[in-house]
Amino acid sequence: NIVAFLSQHAGRVMTYAAIVRAMKFAPEGERGMSGGRGTAWGRIEDYRRVSNLETLIAVMCESRQGVDNIEEIVRVPGVDAVFIGAFDLSQSLGVAGQTQHPVVEEAIAHVLAVCRQAGVIPGIVAPGVELARRRIQQGFRYVTILDDMAFFADSVAQRLKQVKEG
Repeated sequence: NIVAFLSQHAGRVMTYAAIVRAMKFAPEGERGMSGGRGTAWGRIEDYRRVSNLETLIAVMCESRQGVDNIEEIVRVPGVDAVFIGAFDLSQSLGVAGQTQHPVVEEAIAHVLAVCRQAGVIPGIVAPGVELARRRIQQGFRYVTILDDMAFFADSVAQRLKQVKEG
């Protein structure tokens, strides 16, 4: 059973509404129904209601379009969190790779404020301990510090260093 879903590269409200419809059972959505594995073969009582309550839907805000539409996006029923993709956002704002550039920070602050006001969980990627701490202090509640490939690469580098050191 899906308990969390994170969309990517969507900036239009219609797209987010379609995602929610696809992820929620009736009456909140149009998700297909099955009595199989997801329902523990029928053993989960009131499965559709429980699933609708427990499924987290997070949508990405990683473009100028997403920032421009954020007030509408947070009002889409069923959107629980907005996760800022700072790298793609920096590209969309014309400062590719400069995730802490003032124009990017301004967009991030705007999305954060709108999310907090709407009661939607604000999230962001924050590569590095200090940046992660700063984002948490700013009010972000969903912070990733590395992606899976970065964790893997760090682990490999540490082990190779240990092998070379003998």
